[in-house]
Amino acid sequence: SQAPTICDWYNGSSIRSWGVNRGINNFYIQNPGQLAIYPFAQLTANNLPAGTVDGATVLIEVGFQRAQDVLDMALPLSNIVATFQPQSGLLLLTGNATYVDYVTALRAVTFQTFSTSTAPRMVTWSFHRETIFSTSTYHYYRYFPVSGGITWSAADSNCRGLTVEGMQGYLTQLNGPEEATLVSTKLG
Repeated sequence: SQAPTICDWYNGSSIRSWGVNRGINNFYIQNPGQLAIYPFAQLTANNLPAGTVDGATVLIEVGFQRAQDVLDMALPLSNIVATFQPQSGLLLLTGNATYVDYVTALRAVTFQTFSTSTAPRMVTWSFHRETIFSTSTYHYYRYFPVSGGITWSAADSNCRGLTVEGMQGYLTQLNGPEEATLVSTKLG
């Protein structure tokens, strides 16, 4: 049988403290109007790993208004490229750079809306290319496209061979409508 390859990383009850310590931070935004704001302007670069990382992802996890809400990076960096996916509310930051460089990029992320909705938006971010963090499950997710399909056992083996910040991956098992909606609308 064939299965999509969506890997998941979870580190038990310590995931929240790991996230807070590493800056995986959620931020509720009230409608600022058409003025662009910097949701992560105060982000700090304490206790970051040495070395480089392949990307970061910013996500409007809750309250996203398609065709109205926009994420961007106001400060261009030579080694990091920002690409907004308006259908899903994702801002992908890509390129090999240090964690400190990515914190600089995240500080420069802007949120702007053209919606009149007063519903708050929750904006989250995580290190690593096309990897999202969910505040509702405390899991990290990453979708790997596979041409021609893949068997469940091969997908499971591939995920178990991957790590994010020391956490071993596993093939995602969707455990409810909230998780299924997150994965189906934000990844792939």
